Amino acid sequence: MRAPFSRTLIDLICEQAERHPQQRAVIDEQGSWTYPQLRDRCFALASALARAGIRRGDQVGLLINNRVEWIEICVPVSAPGAVAAPFSTWSTPRELDFLLRDSAVRILITLDRFGERAYADELVALMADASKRPPALEQLVVVGDLCPDGANPYEAWLATAPPFELPPPGDRAPPRHGLHSLRLGLHRKPQGSAEHSWRGR
Repeated sequence: MRAPFSRTLIDLICEQAERHPQQRAVIDEQGSWTYPQLRDRCFALASALARAGIRRGDQVGLLINNRVEWIEICVPVSAPGAVAAPFSTWSTPRELDFLLRDSAVRILITLDRFGERAYADELVALMADASKRPPALEQLVVVGDLCPDGANPYEAWLATAPPFELPPPGDRAPPRHGLHSLRLGLHRKPQGSAEHSWRGR
């Protein structure tokens, strides 16, 4: 088996789409996607982020459980040089408020609900209150069927994005860190942890 030559995740998905166009890349409860399908979804997300003004060094938050959207969001966030900041779906409202402020995410992509938590409703209410809204947070994008007013439905957000093409390898500078993970510290006080590079050597 020939080893891949790509050094970033989005390049790897593009490479695998060319080499294995019929092979399944991801499988979840909703079905399965081939590498070309995953590539196209990643490109749509990268385009939507660019249209929203996301630039190198910006943070994009994720509040999503283990599903295909997690992959298609985290991977292309690095295309404009931004950083993915995934949050635990078990975060309490107090913890989530801290994480949003500490990470300074500009866009948060969230599930509509998870278990008994109606995340979308909670976050729309938070953003509507100027005294409580995290200062950096500009947009809320909701994955799922229950998208309240004041948020963007995920599929429509992707569908209206213009076509996207990766710039030549020499013209794009991947971020030093592609993933900013956050965890709970002692006494359940939230804290940021080390950022992780997604660039191969």
